[in-house]
Amino acid sequence: MIGWLTRAACALALVALLLGGAGCAKKEEQARQAAAPATEQQEKPQIPEELMTQAARLFGAPFEREVHMKMTYTIEPGETNEYFVYRDARVSRRDDLVVVTSRLVNAPQGLDQGDTLELRKDGVWITAVGGSPLSAPFLAMPAQISEGSKWSYEASVGQVKMSVDVVAVRKEKVKVPLGEFEAWRIESKGTVQGAGRNGTVRDVSYYVERIGIVKSEMESSGTRAGPDGKPVKTAIKLLLEAIPEP
Repeated sequence: MIGWLTRAACALALVALLLGGAGCAKKEEQARQAAAPATEQQEKPQIPEELMTQAARLFGAPFEREVHMKMTYTIEPGETNEYFVYRDARVSRRDDLVVVTSRLVNAPQGLDQGDTLELRKDGVWITAVGGSPLSAPFLAMPAQISEGSKWSYEASVGQVKMSVDVVAVRKEKVKVPLGEFEAWRIESKGTVQGAGRNGTVRDVSYYVERIGIVKSEMESSGTRAGPDGKPVKTAIKLLLEAIPEP
């Protein structure tokens, strides 16, 4: 079972991915979708032009492309597992904004829960992480960014609080198994506290318009209370790379 610190830290680093796209569809999942009711087969609502901001496009809007990813997940002192995952994204209209719910299918337990974002005129807001509603939505990315843009946010999930600083470093080329892309390199660092856990997380992600994240490298470390009450160190690493559709 993935502990709260690990789940919260991974959710922090993966929240754009969960909403921006990834995947490796299995035949049984494709069959399930083919047999789904007509309501699930309807075309996604068109996103109004005023909500198709740069941030929305960097998160994957209009969410038409299915991007597959290889996930390499390491829990120190060296337990490494690989997964092939894909995004299941649902788009809906509500009043004057667009709501997107998304999850990583085939991801390990704790990373497969759905997240929810809202496309607004001022950028992309997150309202739920890892299947849990936030105490208050936060602005994950302002509508427009440029080299050196900085922003920060705080988010609470239950008793766990995350505080994050983000910088849009620059646009640069990144090469992954899916191909070579001109992407925005966005770095974030923050802290995770609460429920007996304390830790830090660092993330470097590469965003491509209309696709989402094509590569992400995250490291998290911290402590939690062990069975005897003494602090136990925890450390995880997560690498995601976009791959060709199988």
